[in-house]
Amino acid sequence: MKFCPNCGKELPDGVKFCPYCGYKLTKESDEITKEKSKNMTKGVTKSLQELKNLKKATQEAKPIHKSGSESFDKEKPLRDGSDVESVENSGKYLLPNKTIALYFILNLILQAGSSSSDEVMGIFIYTWIVLIIIFLRRNKEKPFNWLLNIIIFLQGILVFSVGMMTLDYIGAAGAGDSLGAIIGLGVLALLFITILLLLYQGNRSKQ
Repeated sequence: MKFCPNCGKELPDGVKFCPYCGYKLTKESDEITKEKSKNMTKGVTKSLQELKNLKKATQEAKPIHKSGSESFDKEKPLRDGSDVESVENSGKYLLPNKTIALYFILNLILQAGSSSSDEVMGIFIYTWIVLIIIFLRRNKEKPFNWLLNIIIFLQGILVFSVGMMTLDYIGAAGAGDSLGAIIGLGVLALLFITILLLLYQGNRSKQ
């Protein structure tokens, strides 16, 4: 394959002048063309060899990079897990479901065992308001908000007042004639303690 030493284009065989630029071809120009062709071939060969060496080096380095990445990935879940856990502990809360269930059961017992007085009905109305708010806010970040805590606190005051009234009644009527009132007083005492637990455990962070 011959190339014109002047314009560098490929020449057909047996020509004495370049058909593209008109350059006169001599033996000296043929030698120059052969030298350029040889240098070009060497350059292409060298470039291909460098590409092969680069590809080989990349393939050899890839397992090392992979093992390093794997070791990093093994450590990453521990670090990320602790970060996620700290976020959950700071922003997510558990409802005290057992205390809420006890709170509801005691209210049912109080309603079933006591006379339908205005005070007992008031306690029961407070209970339904509290349970509805808890149900509506069960998926919130903090289910027990300030409004719910105020309502539970007011119910606690009412329960305490009814308990004191019941205690006065027992003292006036005598223990023998007021067995039902004594049982009701016990239920009121348990309910009051449960209300305090609700206020204390309302927004209990995850452990």
